Amino acid sequence: MTIELASVSKVFTDAATGVDTVALRDINLTIADNEFCALLGPSGCGKTTILNLIAGFDTPSSGTLEVDGARVVAPGPDRGVIFQSLSLFPWLSAMDNLMFGPRVRRLNLKIEREKAQDLIRLVGLEGFENHLPHELSGGMQQRVAIARVLMNEPRVLLADEPFAALDEYTRRAMQEEFSRIWQRTRATVVFVTHNIEEASFLADRIVVMGRKPGHVKAMLTVDEARPRNRTSETMVALTREALDLIQPEIVV
Repeated sequence: MTIELASVSKVFTDAATGVDTVALRDINLTIADNEFCALLGPSGCGKTTILNLIAGFDTPSSGTLEVDGARVVAPGPDRGVIFQSLSLFPWLSAMDNLMFGPRVRRLNLKIEREKAQDLIRLVGLEGFENHLPHELSGGMQQRVAIARVLMNEPRVLLADEPFAALDEYTRRAMQEEFSRIWQRTRATVVFVTHNIEEASFLADRIVVMGRKPGHVKAMLTVDEARPRNRTSETMVALTREALDLIQPEIVV
């Protein structure tokens, strides 16, 4: 699915003081069908605001936002969101977390369970279907969260720093896992991150955001075939270029 933001701005008004804060100004961005796009930048540059607008959790103050040519006015099953906080049901097994949505929607549970089992295999959790979340590592819990989103077969995946809470080694492993899953599903992905190396390793294109107000500062194409070598000359040069763009935006 193609995502298009045309002259999108977002203003938040403090209910108590009436003071306006311009979170985004004049965002023009087109994300192609099946593209993996990373939104990269420091805190306060509007990355998550853009994600929430695409998800339909909020609406632009001005401009237009369309997915496959249709105006986004509310959340929909075509757009799945992976949050940093996992929000798994702690009393349900991995399998039952995946099956919660189909049960609520009263779908054919035999068909949905077969789909869930395929997703368990896809995310590398076969043999852990009956484990509760607290019996799984952080990385395994995140795999359950990803599989649960994929149960709806969304054509757009929106990820808001999904690996930020993981240790460095698990984070790198999950980046490789997520890349593999994306290459299988070929959904359109919008991935929010503060991590330059993560954006470079995962994305086809990096949208570098600037602050006050949030705006698109630059777009970088990742010209490196998959599977990627994090230490190749191309990747090191890209990381340096992104860092040079972001450095002036960082407030200490």
